[in-house]
Amino acid sequence: MFKSILTAVLMLSVTSVWAAAPAAAATGGGASAKTVEKLLEITHADNTAKLLQAQIQGSLAQQIQQLNLGAADKPIIDKYSKELNTTIMPELSWAKLKPDMVQAYSTTFTEEEVGDLIKFYTSKTGQSYLKKAPDLSKLTMGSTQARLRALVPKLQDISRRLEAELKANQKAKAAPAPKK
Repeated sequence: MFKSILTAVLMLSVTSVWAAAPAAAATGGGASAKTVEKLLEITHADNTAKLLQAQIQGSLAQQIQQLNLGAADKPIIDKYSKELNTTIMPELSWAKLKPDMVQAYSTTFTEEEVGDLIKFYTSKTGQSYLKKAPDLSKLTMGSTQARLRALVPKLQDISRRLEAELKANQKAKAAPAPKK
């Protein structure tokens, strides 16, 4: 159960934090890495990695709390929390994520578009957006995660029925054909 909780927490966290990242390139892209790095610096993209890590840790803590575990379980929780911090979190550091972000932006946006984004984010309105974006993200992430949590029982039911039907289908295939 703990494994499925951890997996769900990681998936919800990653998808919600990166939901604002550009989708697959449909426009051709071509922006230089140097220009993209400037944009990422102006937009404080490195904070996204910190937010992702904090969200994963917070979500995991919340999930563990809902398990109503006793004091005897604390050393086990601490052990796995430490493992999470030493194995998973370093992979979600800005140093690890930045090359992928630069590549995604370079592929998605043209040099001109990145330049326009830089102009926007250095403007008064752009700076206002950057200040308000974390609160906006928390609001939208919260509502999205609430919807996803409400869907978990339905997803589990669909998964259970799918598994049962696939097993029945496999059983039917394995059964010898009736003789004619």
